[in-house]
Amino acid sequence: GCSVALQGETALVGTIWHDVGANANQGAAYVFSLLDDGSPLTVASSTPAPNAGGWNREAVSITLSASDAGSGVSSTQYRLAGAPHWTTYTAPFAVSKQGLSTYEYRSTDKAGNVEAIKTLKVRIDSTYPLTKALGNVTVTRGRRATLCLRVDDSVAPQATVTVKIYRRGVLKKTLKLGLRATKRKVKYTGYICQLPRGTYTWKVYATDLAGNSAKSPGQKVLKVK
Repeated sequence: GCSVALQGETALVGTIWHDVGANANQGAAYVFSLLDDGSPLTVASSTPAPNAGGWNREAVSITLSASDAGSGVSSTQYRLAGAPHWTTYTAPFAVSKQGLSTYEYRSTDKAGNVEAIKTLKVRIDSTYPLTKALGNVTVTRGRRATLCLRVDDSVAPQATVTVKIYRRGVLKKTLKLGLRATKRKVKYTGYICQLPRGTYTWKVYATDLAGNSAKSPGQKVLKVK
């Protein structure tokens, strides 16, 4: 007896001739079943692609591409993470929900092998942040100024914040506060003011994780004594 392991999707039927007792060249027909013990491979992609932080500013189209080197792909399924039922994938589908959506997906081949569940995270934020300067500031030249501000964003938990100081419309100083949490007060004390004495305007600019920038910066007065 013998066994043969074959990979592929076409069954083979053949006849083997051998001696059985005194009867030479006794023929027997055999069917060779193909072996497929490997799972399919599914790759998810989104259009447009997210930025470096994993965010999009608009709805995206999700494509699931499956392959199987053995018996071939039978079906591909997806669902929102935690949902009770799977949806059979037939064409790219759109995601427009603001915030984070997590999808699960998998494929099954014609031999019945089921791929381990994979996940895809989709983050969408199409809204722009709102900035506020929380009060006028008076500081003695050469001393540390305290600037209180707030950035609100309905989706993104953080935003990159910049404060710019103007006098008569001319930019005099730029302060980069870096990434800050949204929806809470920020108290910045890292600026030692060396500006000439006078009255200035300080403005708050912000760009959220998806790349949306505040349209109208919040602003207040800065007096240097």
